[in-house]
Amino acid sequence: MKCLNCKKEFEGHKNRRCCSIKCSKERKKKINKQYMKKYTQRKEIKKRIKNYGKKYRLKNKEKIKGIHEKWVKENKEKLKKYKHQYYLKNKKEHHKKSKEWFKKNPKKRSEYTKNYRDKEKNKANIRFWKFKHRQRCKNIIQAFTKKEWLDKIKKTKGICPKCKSNVGINKLTLDHIIPLIKAKKGQIYTIKDVQPLCRSCNAKKGMSVVI
Repeated sequence: MKCLNCKKEFEGHKNRRCCSIKCSKERKKKINKQYMKKYTQRKEIKKRIKNYGKKYRLKNKEKIKGIHEKWVKENKEKLKKYKHQYYLKNKKEHHKKSKEWFKKNPKKRSEYTKNYRDKEKNKANIRFWKFKHRQRCKNIIQAFTKKEWLDKIKKTKGICPKCKSNVGINKLTLDHIIPLIKAKKGQIYTIKDVQPLCRSCNAKKGMSVVI
C-alpha cells in the first residue's frame, strides 16, 4: 500500500489511504484548498466576497488602520525595498501620474517643495541634484554616487577643510576642483575631483583650481 500524501509504502487495512493521522490531516487540508480555489473562482461568489469586504472595511476602519500602522513600524526596511523595486519597474507610469498630479494640484506642490527645502536634512540632497542638472546641461559624466558624497561630508564633521571653521554638515557646498566653466565636454568627475567647502570659501575660489 502507498500513502496518498507522502507516497511511502505501509502495511494496513485495504480501505486505509494514509500511513498516519498526520498524513490524513495534511491530505484533507490540500483537498479543502483545491476545493476553495474552484469555489471562489465562480462569478456569484466573487461578488459576494467583494460586497462582504466593503462592508467589513466600512465597519472596522479604525481597527484596520491600527493593524496597518503597526505593520509599517515593524517592517520599514521591507517597505523601502518594495517601493524601490516598484519604482524601477514602473518609472514611466510613475512620471506620467506625477505630472498629472502636479497640474491638478499646483498649491500642494508648492507647499511640499517649501517644506522640503526648509528642512536641514534635505539641503545636501538638493545641492547634489543641482550639480546633476548642470551636468546634464554641459554633458559632464558623473562617476560618483550620492552615498559617496554624503560619506565624504560626514568625514569632515561639519568643518570646512580650507578655512577650518565649524559650519555644520548641512551648510557645506559641493565644490569642483576643476570648475565647470573650464571643464570640457564629456569630462569625468570622480569623488576625488570634488570637495566639500563652506559657501564663503567656494565663492572666493571662483574659477581658480584650489585643492
